[in-house]
Amino acid sequence: MRLLDTKTRKLHEFSGRKVPSYAILSHTWDEDEVTFGDLQRKFPWYKRKHGYAKIKNCCRRALQDGLRYVWIDTCCIDKSSSAELSEAINSMYQWYQGAAICYSFLADVPPGDVPDNPESWFRRSRWFRRGWTLQELIAPRMVLFFNSAWAVIGSRSSSNTTDVAIKESAHFVDLGPTIEAITGIGWDYLIGDPGSRRPMRKAAIAERMSWASNRETTRTEDMAYSLMGLFDVNMPLLYGEGRKAFVRLQDEIMKASGDHTILAWGLDMPYGHFSIGGCLASSPQMFTTAGRIAPSESTVLVPFAQTNVGLRIELPVCVDEKSEAAIAILDCEHRGSPLAVPLRAVRKYDGFLSAERYCPVVRVADDIIRRAARRTIYIQSNPTWSDLFLYIDASALIKAGWHLSEAWPPYAALETRSYDSQMVRNAVGFDTLPYLLISFSQKDGQRFVVRLRLLKESTPRYRIAPKYAADFSTLPDLHTTRKLGTTPAVESSLMQLSLRDGFGDSQDWKYSLEVHRATIGITSLDALSTSPSSSLASFIVLEA
Repeated sequence: MRLLDTKTRKLHEFSGRKVPSYAILSHTWDEDEVTFGDLQRKFPWYKRKHGYAKIKNCCRRALQDGLRYVWIDTCCIDKSSSAELSEAINSMYQWYQGAAICYSFLADVPPGDVPDNPESWFRRSRWFRRGWTLQELIAPRMVLFFNSAWAVIGSRSSSNTTDVAIKESAHFVDLGPTIEAITGIGWDYLIGDPGSRRPMRKAAIAERMSWASNRETTRTEDMAYSLMGLFDVNMPLLYGEGRKAFVRLQDEIMKASGDHTILAWGLDMPYGHFSIGGCLASSPQMFTTAGRIAPSESTVLVPFAQTNVGLRIELPVCVDEKSEAAIAILDCEHRGSPLAVPLRAVRKYDGFLSAERYCPVVRVADDIIRRAARRTIYIQSNPTWSDLFLYIDASALIKAGWHLSEAWPPYAALETRSYDSQMVRNAVGFDTLPYLLISFSQKDGQRFVVRLRLLKESTPRYRIAPKYAADFSTLPDLHTTRKLGTTPAVESSLMQLSLRDGFGDSQDWKYSLEVHRATIGITSLDALSTSPSSSLASFIVLEA
């Protein structure tokens, strides 16, 4: 690795056991940074750059703490060499781990800011939203935070502050609890040095992914590359591959881990908040709600691996022969509730099942678990889609606080197109569906379900027919119906639906759906209205 001499401001190369003790800088990049090329020039014009103050203050602080060398990513890596850049990114977690101390410079936190204040600049700092700074927070044995004036704000934890000469005790603050509140990272993963705190491997894959779910990087690929150290994997850098980098990251993780939580993305997330399609998540954002997902206390080791026909895994499966819907039960849970992956059973063979995934993970009822039979599944990487969409204009419902929360069968996926409309995208022709269930929810957990059938007429057109109306009588009060512009005696058109092709053309397939107060008389659907934790997946498989 290449280190910067804090006295001479010259670069020196070290390797193996010859690497001296060093400090390391964590920061967010600005436009006018000092680069490796700048330090190679004969005349030090780079000292006029805005970013040089950052280097100067970092070196001054390291000397104060008795350290001769520092590592700074802006100037210690020759980014013109793709080989060196790849080696540096693959080694970066270890470099932060091996540093005597990490200086985290928060350029957007002014002097006098109080981190404990819920509205503090510290809590809103850009540093906590960048992808690369996640490993820079976790890996080092000690992290010291500085404000824009390079005054000490505090430390990640106070358990080892004697490792370096930081004697500003009067100004020292233990920031551990505040950082836990900001990042969602458990306190036991932050306190002490790497040898004394809880090992990172104890955190479920989904939990670690959730830590990165609210972070971003300038380049799409860096969102995956910045997480390699967190999962102790390595892979070559292929800039230009876009979101495929995150899929490759998950492939590498699965080679070294049997943790099913890597498949548990999208729990309780509204449709349209993530891209749907494929077995694996397309970004860490799909793990936003996965912080409390953990492997089940099972003694059965279930290996899984990618093959040329998809992800091969052996799981308990419950199949609804009528709709091709299947529920595959994972070896993980959320707050004690078992989780499962809804699938479309594409082909059934003796001994194994070929399936496609279109939906996020769901909670599963005990009845389904008891009925499930263990079998080998191949979950295809690239599911098929139909060119036909069901366009839903539900502006009246959305303005009243409702949102489309779930669709069934599992190959009917909802996608947000604008504030007041959503698409139901389907894997097969809508006329082949035995039914379509659409669930509307509110933040307080209340919801209702609309059941539709699409009937093919003698002419090459389609019409949308509601088989059952939604029952508003289970909602907390009748004021809800008045907000929707209805009265108990008057029906109102609350949704406009139309079938459209892949180019968005409606081709005169537009019809109104009347949603009104009515008694459904079907116990299963009534139960869904009052049980927010129930999934359409549980209902439909049990009904079969």
